[in-house]
Amino acid sequence: MNTTILKIIRFSALTLFVIVTALDCILVKKKGNRYLTKPLLMPLLLIFYLLNTRQINLFIVLALVFSFLGDVFLLITNKKNFFILGLLSFLMCHIFYTITFLQSVNYMKGMPSNVYLFLIPYLICGTFVYADLSKYLKSMKIPVIIYMGVILTMSFTALARYYYVSPISFVLPFIGSILFVVSDTLIAYRNFKQKVTSDNILIMLSYILAQLLIIVGIIL
Repeated sequence: MNTTILKIIRFSALTLFVIVTALDCILVKKKGNRYLTKPLLMPLLLIFYLLNTRQINLFIVLALVFSFLGDVFLLITNKKNFFILGLLSFLMCHIFYTITFLQSVNYMKGMPSNVYLFLIPYLICGTFVYADLSKYLKSMKIPVIIYMGVILTMSFTALARYYYVSPISFVLPFIGSILFVVSDTLIAYRNFKQKVTSDNILIMLSYILAQLLIIVGIIL
């Protein structure tokens, strides 16, 4: 394919992703119907990834596919079963991102031992959030513990890439992983403690930016 045409297609895919993101955020703010905009986000990001990557990583593709499923399930807000399906979908997303990051660090072989000290702030943050939410979780305590363990592991493996990849390829996915933790924490507070009622736009922006930063960082 002609290089110029390919560049135009790549730019068009990213532009369309940005436009749909803006429309979705407007609908979030106005509490409008998002059944068209939200399900388009991850497929568009997947197309952007496929058009720009030098080598397709199946785990990245699967992470985005399960993110799409999670987006669809979480649109149905009045059904607990769909919330659980959304939780499971994003759990799989985080597992596939974790595997992707582990591939970059040779599955932690030869990793400096002092890196594991960074597990401490993750454990402190996870313990604090769980302690604050535990009395509201009821039958969801074990699933939430598992989910928290997986997403914090995902972020830690993104951090571990510091020793193995270029600075930009490290920074973007790591910031993305932190934003993913922030987004999912806000969702937990909204759904369980019900103290986050007006920050749906913050949840969505942090989530979209998290996905975009991870994908761009992996491409670079």
